[in-house]
Amino acid sequence: MKAKLVVPRRQADEDVDRAADFYLREAGPDIALAFVHSVEHSYAQISRLSGTGSPRYAESLEITGLRFWKAKKFPYLIFYVDIGSHIEILRVLHERMDVPAWIGNDE
Repeated sequence: MKAKLVVPRRQADEDVDRAADFYLREAGPDIALAFVHSVEHSYAQISRLSGTGSPRYAESLEITGLRFWKAKKFPYLIFYVDIGSHIEILRVLHERMDVPAWIGNDE
């Protein structure tokens, strides 16, 4: 399958920045950088395998095609929609967050 362009929304970029800042303060630069690399790796995987992410929240949030992918080694979920021409990253949220509240307010 051909890789698609991944386009993060502003909110997704802010989510990543906020989490990286947390890791920088609490665990140091190596862990913060590892988090960013994990997210980038996840974006690359989503680009190639967008249909394999979990659709768990799609129906309850009424967002057609919503899926998520878990970042490797970090407790973050990457929420996205395959638009056809590209993959749109909606949010990057900690797995313990109230996902419907955070994503539901965006739509």
